[in-house]
Amino acid sequence: MKEATIEELAYLIKETKNRKTMPKPIVFLGAGASKTDGIPLAREIVEDIKKYYKDSPKVKKLDSKSSYTEFMDCLQPFERKDLLSDLFLGWGNALASQAILKNDESLMKQSFEKYEKATQLNPKDNAIKYLAQSLEKKDVSLEHVEGDSDWDGFKDDSDFIELLDKHRSS
Repeated sequence: MKEATIEELAYLIKETKNRKTMPKPIVFLGAGASKTDGIPLAREIVEDIKKYYKDSPKVKKLDSKSSYTEFMDCLQPFERKDLLSDLFLGWGNALASQAILKNDESLMKQSFEKYEKATQLNPKDNAIKYLAQSLEKKDVSLEHVEGDSDWDGFKDDSDFIELLDKHRSS
């Protein structure tokens, strides 16, 4: 197997498209292929587990040779839920970025499905996180949020109030 740069791959794909008789290339991507889109590597997830759950007796028993699966097995269901909700949020962000770049409605729909899953796993925290990101990117206006009845359940929430106050002052 031969390693190639993105530029080399783009050239190869273009050439095989132009020359109909050439065999189509087969591209093998490593586990980190999605890294640039914000999806963490397994070792980064392990580092997060070590950092955020360092007081867990099960995590303390593991060493640097322990596998991703062993680290995930140390977490309680609610802890895995929190961890996975953050991953879905990141995946949604990656898809949304691609959708905007490519002007692709289907990718945007997929991004909202990931955001919805993240919100299902951790409703309040992820709703606030997603809103914060949307306000930062100016995907949604403060006026829209204040007038949107979907946010009525958050109107008395201190994190929600703080987020809106922050954007009022900026």
